[in-house]
Amino acid sequence: LESNLSMPRISWLVASIVLVAQALLVRGQDDIPDLQIHGEWWFTALLDTEFPHDDLKPLKSSDIVPEPFSTGTQLFKVLPEADYILLEFFAPWCPHCQHFAPEMVKVAKLLEHTKTCETCSPLVSLRVVDCERLDMKPVCDWGQAWMFPKLLLAPRDVLLKPLPRSSNHTAGTHSLVKVSEASEVVSWLSKQVPGWPVDLPVPEPRSKDEPFFGWAQPPVGVQEPAFAPTQDLEVGAASLLHQAFMTLGRSDDGTTKQTLLDLLGLLCASWTASVEPSSNHACRQSACRMRERLSQNWDYFISGGGLDWKTVERGNLWCGKPWPTYAELGWDWCQGRTPGTRG
Repeated sequence: LESNLSMPRISWLVASIVLVAQALLVRGQDDIPDLQIHGEWWFTALLDTEFPHDDLKPLKSSDIVPEPFSTGTQLFKVLPEADYILLEFFAPWCPHCQHFAPEMVKVAKLLEHTKTCETCSPLVSLRVVDCERLDMKPVCDWGQAWMFPKLLLAPRDVLLKPLPRSSNHTAGTHSLVKVSEASEVVSWLSKQVPGWPVDLPVPEPRSKDEPFFGWAQPPVGVQEPAFAPTQDLEVGAASLLHQAFMTLGRSDDGTTKQTLLDLLGLLCASWTASVEPSSNHACRQSACRMRERLSQNWDYFISGGGLDWKTVERGNLWCGKPWPTYAELGWDWCQGRTPGTRG
């Protein structure tokens, strides 16, 4: 955790944290407000962070009707101007969704060229739907998104009206699954959308020699920092520790208990992530205190055969801050390793 860690060198840590976290989420809504943000666990809220310069624009809670959806009621409230809406249903932890994300970026950029005139709206607009988000559950249930990724195409005016109970019963909708290349999506769209431009270029196929993982592109005019931002290192370490609290300490032989104590001991002895002495001191002090308390009072923190992460986090700060603070801060620069905040 030295301050000269470059962004690519810590990318594996950030990507791994988010992937593991999505796969192990605790979705309960216990009455523990000091570990929640607006009724949602702090680590879930952190995973829901959106990056405004992503090419894959998410469907947001403000885009759907707040009332519970049922047959014959309206589900979608706001959709981009277009003749058709293309929804991609995905889960951030899904490996195929992660590999497919760069292909969807190609599709998103190509759809901008389906305008029939300079001031016209595109024939098709794309919105991606994160089916791990609690607020997207009505949309994912309606879209019957049981397999990821799933593409669903429908006329915009149809989606803005009261809808049947599922997309399968909605007139004019078409779905596509088991897809891996942008060219497959474009070929499918050309057969479903009337007036599809015949001269639209076909996306380049993914090169087998091209490495999959890579950073999402920064906003125009923004220079990538030379060193890992302190905020991202603190947020990343908070996420890593949270997953350690949730998954370690479950072995009867004490091996995983010692692994957790060793991790805290490493952070206690070696945290020098910032040129700011106060930040270094606060993070090291938090790690040292947690290690000491867990080591001396292990049985107190055990519940149901495993470590009670809620008790640990309620009784300990990280870098001198309550854990939900990191959901409010979010990532400063690190964005995971695929477009659309997946993985």
